[in-house]
Amino acid sequence: MRLFAASSLVIALPAALLVLASGGQPAASPPDFARAVLPILTAKCAPCHGKTVQQSGLDLSSIEAMRKGGSHGSALTPGKPDASPLYTRAADRSMPPGPVKLTKAELETLRAWIAAGAPGKPEAAAAKAIHWAFEPPRKPAQPQVKATWWVRNPIDAFVLARMEAKGIAPPRTADRLTLLRRLTLDLTGLPPTPEEQRRFLADTRPDAYERLVDDLLSRPQYGERWARHWLDVAR
Repeated sequence: MRLFAASSLVIALPAALLVLASGGQPAASPPDFARAVLPILTAKCAPCHGKTVQQSGLDLSSIEAMRKGGSHGSALTPGKPDASPLYTRAADRSMPPGPVKLTKAELETLRAWIAAGAPGKPEAAAAKAIHWAFEPPRKPAQPQVKATWWVRNPIDAFVLARMEAKGIAPPRTADRLTLLRRLTLDLTGLPPTPEEQRRFLADTRPDAYERLVDDLLSRPQYGERWARHWLDVAR
């Protein structure tokens, strides 16, 4: 035990001396463009200066595009945040327009990234690293399908289009009792009670299914089932 403690001290002491020699704090890494900077620009600036819309010819979706700039010149000078309109226009609250501005933390992230030299991967490589959640939403055209009787909402059309492309026939509409059982098991993890079955089968209103969904979502059993599921995922 004493030998283990002594050897641990020998290993830890040089590391501690290195920290003290460097001023007591390890050097902070600059903010990552794809993970820290781009999400800010996508949320606050993309509606006017993204891949689809570029007011004044300015695109803020990539480092190369920022350095190229628009009709008013370059938006980014690496290493010089106070000479970069990307930062100064956000810091003086003139951009983005409207009431939603960059927060203090977002401004600090943007400034630190520019001050560090605006590091980041080339546009082609960065595009592959960008998570789909940071991309602005797009509205694709609803696909044309053969079995139109099966489509009840736009999502059905996209699902059915893929099924038809693979030669898969759409399933028949389930009976009401099957729908009830599927829904209660999915949302609460419990089968429907005899009373719930009777009540749902007797409900002839056009929105009976939607009412059932709302009822199940308001139950504590729904929270218990899905909170446990996502906590298991988090663990």
